[in-house]
Amino acid sequence: MNRSQQGQSFLDIVTQQTGAIENVVLMALKNNVSITGAIAIGSTYATAGVLKNNVLTALYRKSKPATAISNLDFIINEDLGIGAMTIGSTFKVR
Repeated sequence: MNRSQQGQSFLDIVTQQTGAIENVVLMALKNNVSITGAIAIGSTYATAGVLKNNVLTALYRKSKPATAISNLDFIINEDLGIGAMTIGSTFKVR
């Protein structure tokens, strides 16, 4: 079993371990977790469902999907933008 890493969602774990997102409900039931809930880094999950070995071999042999989005991904810096730019200095027209 692989351990979950930073930035991974439960859906990432399912595709990484089985090669098919269709197994998400079976794995959630087997591991007693929420499909959309946050997962702890370093957690392990029992595999359930049909394995698609061709997908696992081709895609996840060396890479691990990480698509979880947190609130930090949506921070907007109000100090930046067109209103804070000065033509010729921070805003250049070419």
